Amino acid sequence: MNLSMQPSNGMVAKPSWREEKRVNENTILAERAEKDEDVEGHVLVLLSSYEFSFSHSTSTVRQWDPVKGSRTLSILISRKLRSIKELTQDDMFKAWYQCVECHYTLWQAGIHHRDISCENLMYYMTDEGVMGVLNDFDVASLTNGGRLENERTGTIPFMAIELLREDDGQSGRVEHIYRHNLESFIWVFIWICFQYNGGKMVEKPRPLGIWAKVDPSECAEKKNDFLNRDLELPNHLTGASGGRVESFVSFLRQYLHARAQLERELQMALRRLDGSTLAAHKREEVEQEVRQLKAALDEQPAQDVFDRFLQVIRSAGP
Repeated sequence: MNLSMQPSNGMVAKPSWREEKRVNENTILAERAEKDEDVEGHVLVLLSSYEFSFSHSTSTVRQWDPVKGSRTLSILISRKLRSIKELTQDDMFKAWYQCVECHYTLWQAGIHHRDISCENLMYYMTDEGVMGVLNDFDVASLTNGGRLENERTGTIPFMAIELLREDDGQSGRVEHIYRHNLESFIWVFIWICFQYNGGKMVEKPRPLGIWAKVDPSECAEKKNDFLNRDLELPNHLTGASGGRVESFVSFLRQYLHARAQLERELQMALRRLDGSTLAAHKREEVEQEVRQLKAALDEQPAQDVFDRFLQVIRSAGP
């Protein structure tokens, strides 16, 4: 791949407090970029890095809380990137889609980025056009155990609804899986299309701005309200981008509503079994219903979810 850069916009230095027990994700990303064309050019390339050793790491102040991982300071030097929200609609879609493909390839390789947001989907320009970059793996998890799982991660306006719920989502009892990140990609796309026009933030009122001002559980309610009411596209959103938003919203509605219906039916079936005096043959029927509902709620492999969404993207136009 020819990645000849257009004139540089400079470099940036980023401080990073890396967990001491954590595998260096920048090394792993560089290795994956050499193997996968969907990753090459679409993850941050470090120009240099510096790690500082101290006589005492942060573990000395975390002894009272042994669950938290201690950290060391690193300074990462890289080419300056910009958020895809600054791009026009067509280029924004290209960069966003490149990040979707890069994320999926890394996920299948065991590198799980868990904070999809406007600020973590970046871009730079080459002679071939826009290049989307999946940035900031500070809260990524590695399937080889390279990260200490301490807390729920994500940026509230873009997190999956299931992870925003106060009961199981925010408590960490819901496993963060691939479909949650794919949902985050969709929320990012919708957010940018509603809040930005031609790379610039629209004038107030900004219809989705409230999502960034409320707590997680209220944000989940706002997103459910958005999906449940008739979709009204902003006046500036026309052409292919408007069609994509409509297709993505329809995809989310169908997927999330179907799961919610199955969950309701499962709870009703479980209540019929709990403490009831059902006849033996009737109990067997309800137990069979419970097994079928649980099977229907089993998580699909990441590849199946990804392939299904690719069909939606392609059906929405070039």
